[in-house]
Amino acid sequence: MRIVWSVWAVILFCNFSYGQDLNFKANLFQSAYSDEQWPGMSPRHQGYSFGVDVVIPDGNSLIIPGLYFQKTSLLPQKFDIGKPFAEYIDIKALKLPFQLGGHVIKSDLIDLNLHGGLAATYLLGVDENTQLIEEDFNDLRGAFVVGATLRVFFLTVQVSYDHGFSRIYAVKGPSGVQDKSKERMISVSYTHLIY
Repeated sequence: MRIVWSVWAVILFCNFSYGQDLNFKANLFQSAYSDEQWPGMSPRHQGYSFGVDVVIPDGNSLIIPGLYFQKTSLLPQKFDIGKPFAEYIDIKALKLPFQLGGHVIKSDLIDLNLHGGLAATYLLGVDENTQLIEEDFNDLRGAFVVGATLRVFFLTVQVSYDHGFSRIYAVKGPSGVQDKSKERMISVSYTHLIY
């Protein structure tokens, strides 16, 4: 069933992208689970994602659907800027944001736009480990997304915040996890126009 959903998402995304601006995006992020408690530390899950955004201009407004592959550390980790793509025991997911936005500043040299919307995160799998299994997680999660994108000449940087509104963990998972956490994520992205 997961393969069917993944193929459907790619087909739908390709349909949106025909004849529009297509941006490659690479993200680094930190996320916190709202109810998670770890003694003596402020828990942050590290991760990265990459994928594409389709930018559909409509006057001064933008419609921005996206499709990303995402990896998030299963357990909180200390961020190391020297190894931002370190491999941990990871949760793998497909993320499908859909945002609406508008230009605040637009010229040949600089472009600033603000955007927001919803994102669905679809679980693809969890690396083998001794603590949690795939069935302990919800297959589909939702979040509100807000962000800002700044382009100066050819360099484009985006900062965004995701505020999850659905549980990360399944209500009655096989491992007995009793956690109502929702994900809070901040990410920094580099974006490059493909065509």
